[in-house]
Amino acid sequence: MIGWTPTRGRGRTIAQAAAAVLVAAGLAACGGGEPSGGAGSAGGTLVIDTSFDLKTIDPGREYELTGQLLTKSMYETLLTFDGDDLTEPVGALATSYELSPDATTLTLPLAQGRVFSDGSPITADDVVFSLQRLIGMKGNPSFLLDGVTVSKTDDSTVVLTSATPNPALPYILPNPALSIVNSEVVQANGGT
Repeated sequence: MIGWTPTRGRGRTIAQAAAAVLVAAGLAACGGGEPSGGAGSAGGTLVIDTSFDLKTIDPGREYELTGQLLTKSMYETLLTFDGDDLTEPVGALATSYELSPDATTLTLPLAQGRVFSDGSPITADDVVFSLQRLIGMKGNPSFLLDGVTVSKTDDSTVVLTSATPNPALPYILPNPALSIVNSEVVQANGGT
C-alpha cells in the first residue's frame, strides 16, 4: 500500500458538495422563463462526467474501473494475460500454473527474485496473506474467490483449492483486485 492517508469525513464532505451541485444544476435546468438562446436556455443538455471514479487503491477493496487501472499499474498478480490475448493466462508472479484434472486444485510455482517497490522479496506468505485477506473482507471483490482456500506447500509454491470444480480460476487470477501486497507493510498500517 503506497502513501495511505486516513480520509475519515472527507468522503462525506465531497459527497455532500457533489449532491449540492447536482441539486443546483437540476433546479437551474427546471427553472421557468422564456428561452434566451444563451448557455442556460431551456431544452439544453446537462452532461455529468464521472470518468475518474476512485474509491481506493487497496486492491482488496477496489472494484471499479479507475481503481482497476491504477491497481494494475501499481501491483502484480500471480497470473496475467499477454497483451490482448485473453485465451490463456500466463505467468506473472507465478512462473506457471497447473490445474488438477477435476478443476479443484490450482498449483502455482512462484518466480524467484521478485521484489516489492521497497526492495523486500515477494514471498509465498505474502501471496497467502493477500488472497486470504481478500476472501476475509466479504465485500467487492471477495466474491472472485468464493469457496477457495489458499495455502503454501513450501516457500516457493502456492495452492488454491476450490470447494467445487472451478476451471475459470486461472482466468480470474489476472484480475487486479487479486494483486499481491506486502503483508508486513499492510499489517503495520492496520490493513489486516
